[in-house]
Amino acid sequence: MTVAEDSIFWQRLARRINDRLRASRDNNIRFLWLDGLVPGSVTSQLDQNKVLATAFVTEGDGKSDTHYRVEMHLSTPATDAFRMGEWNKLLPSADSDRWLKVDRAAKKIDIACR
Repeated sequence: MTVAEDSIFWQRLARRINDRLRASRDNNIRFLWLDGLVPGSVTSQLDQNKVLATAFVTEGDGKSDTHYRVEMHLSTPATDAFRMGEWNKLLPSADSDRWLKVDRAAKKIDIACR
């Protein structure tokens, strides 16, 4: 795993998240936009099958940039893929919508990686 590969993975994941947000029927989250991760905020807790990060999320028609807590919940195969830097195995399917949960009140994004 290189820093560049790691960076590309998080950029691709942000695009997938933004695609799901825009496709949402829930007006409470449809207009949110994930701008990217706070540099240095990614912390892996692989013994608990999760990765934590903080993201910049634009709310309110671009008028505010808010920190959201991001939790990636990893299955055992996803944890192994994370350890091995097999980033393509971690990206959620583009046609699925069951991997993302946003709690705007709690400022939290949950991602399920199979």
